Amino acid sequence: MQLTYRSTLTSIMHGLGLMPWRYERKKMNHLSRLYQASILVTGVLLASASYADKSTEKKRVLSANKVSQENCTPFDLKSIDIRKVKGRWELIDGKRVVHDFGYKAKHAKLALLAIRQNQFSWICVIRDLFPPFIYFIPQDQVTKVVLVRHAEKAIINSNDVSVQLSNQGEQRATTLANILDVSGVSAAFATKQSQGQGGAPYVRTMETVNNYADSKGFDVQYYHSAPEIVDIIKEQYVGQSVLVAGHTSTVPDILEGLGINNPPAITDQFNNLFVVFLINNDTASMMHLKYEVHEDGN
Repeated sequence: MQLTYRSTLTSIMHGLGLMPWRYERKKMNHLSRLYQASILVTGVLLASASYADKSTEKKRVLSANKVSQENCTPFDLKSIDIRKVKGRWELIDGKRVVHDFGYKAKHAKLALLAIRQNQFSWICVIRDLFPPFIYFIPQDQVTKVVLVRHAEKAIINSNDVSVQLSNQGEQRATTLANILDVSGVSAAFATKQSQGQGGAPYVRTMETVNNYADSKGFDVQYYHSAPEIVDIIKEQYVGQSVLVAGHTSTVPDILEGLGINNPPAITDQFNNLFVVFLINNDTASMMHLKYEVHEDGN
């Protein structure tokens, strides 16, 4: 299943700081997921509520492939609430409508109570069922991975580890740090050579994530292969948010290692930003975003 969104950069600054441009999900066993996520009876109570996406600034293109479409969306526990608008009850996250319960006030109030009592931070909707099936997932089961290719480098045709970022690349690194400022990312990773090659860090990947790491007061860590960084994330950073810089040859491999089927290839582009949500170290969802450089780095 694939959804495609188009949005401005300002509209993507929410929670993680981002709104999906492309969203992909790995297929999974729904019954297993429901059990693992400790789904409440709330899902059944909400099943008769209509689903409405009120994000008017987005264009959404749904795949023609008619498979069960399970959409999971994160929200901020600190700002989640309900409101009544023209008789209809909405679950809102700030100004964003997370779910439209129609005229069912009881369902909306029960959902908010369940979210707050159980510390849920994701809403999942299987739309192809009639009525749609709705359930929630707690925050501590979700690991977030922000993955980028290194920014523009000073020597275009060189693969030397010592090649630094160009001026444009430095601006992109600053832009990335600004975008992620309120993302909650608590660790940053850049690439290094294998021990057999000398183990030297790649300056361009380090400089891509170092602005953000410096702003948060922690050091950049290093990895030398896609399997290594996937293992590090799954073993040491469950339930946390991490930033990873890679290369055209490694970014797709990391996405695949995290559980994304058929990850997109990247060639000469530097503006791809992938956000992977890893649930229970088992099920992966991905948002594919584009971030552009502005002269002031914002």
